[in-house]
Amino acid sequence: MKPILKWTSHPNNCLTSEAGGIQVLIEEVGWQCRYVISRRNDASGRRQVVSTGSAREPDQAKRLAEDFIVRKAGLKFGT
Repeated sequence: MKPILKWTSHPNNCLTSEAGGIQVLIEEVGWQCRYVISRRNDASGRRQVVSTGSAREPDQAKRLAEDFIVRKAGLKFGT
C-alpha cells in the first residue's frame, strides 16, 4: 500500500505529518513508538485527539496511524 502521508523528521526522535487539518505525531520513547492522531476543531481552532497508540518501530506506527485514518475514522485529506 502506498503511504498517504508525507512525514517530516525532527532531531528529537519524532516524526510529524499534517494533511487536511489532521496531524499525526510519532515519538520514539524507549523501546517503543507512540503515536497521536489529532484534528483541528473548526469551531474553536483547537486540536482534538482522535486516537493514540503504540508500536515497536516507527514504520509500524506510521502504518497503524494511516490505517486508522483511512479505514476507521473515515477522515478525508485535501490534496
